[in-house]
Amino acid sequence: MTKGQTGKWKLYFRRLQGRGVFTKDDLADEIALLFVFFPVIKDEVLEFVEMWNVHEIRKQRTRYISLH
Repeated sequence: MTKGQTGKWKLYFRRLQGRGVFTKDDLADEIALLFVFFPVIKDEVLEFVEMWNVHEIRKQRTRYISLH
C-alpha cells in the first residue's frame, strides 16, 4: 500500500479527532467507524490491489534474474 491509498483516511480521522467528533479509544466510535467506513476503505484497497496485480513489471537492464 502506498501512503496515497491510506494517507487520506488517516488524515480524515485525525481531523475528526481534532474536532472532537471521533475518539479512537471509545468503543462506540470504533464500531461506528468500522460500520460506516470499513466497506469504503476495503473497496478502495481491493481496487488498488487489483490494479497493482495486473501492471507489468518492467525489466531492469542492470539486474540479472535467475530462477532456481
